[in-house]
Amino acid sequence: MSDLDRALQKEYLQLSAVWDDFDRRILTIKGWTSVGSIAAMFAWASKAEASMGFAVGLALLIISMWVLEAQWKVFQHSNGPRIDALEAHFAGTDVVRHPFQSHLKSRRIQEGWGPGALLKWFWKPFVWIPYLPLLIMILLTIYVR
Repeated sequence: MSDLDRALQKEYLQLSAVWDDFDRRILTIKGWTSVGSIAAMFAWASKAEASMGFAVGLALLIISMWVLEAQWKVFQHSNGPRIDALEAHFAGTDVVRHPFQSHLKSRRIQEGWGPGALLKWFWKPFVWIPYLPLLIMILLTIYVR
């Protein structure tokens, strides 16, 4: 294996690890957000003197987590073309000549996608679940009160 191939292999393994790490982190945050939000909603709904500010604050927290996840997905998927190129290189169907270009390539892809990328990922089902259902639950709780 050439020095170039060893360097490209290291880059590929790092990108794959980052990709998987983002998914693990997102699932952890989704779990915390879901359980914490549902517990907070039940606690809030059970108090007669509970303030509407609490519900608004909880909704803002949920929206913030939703936006954060969409941003992470933009970053994660901007690495996809580089991962694909590295896989094609090792499959012998393409040649990558320069290692360790993932940040440069990712940044260029994100710039090319523009701000619309955030909205694209914001509405993917695996991103909006559980945030949208939690927001609907808050609205229903407010309406029922």
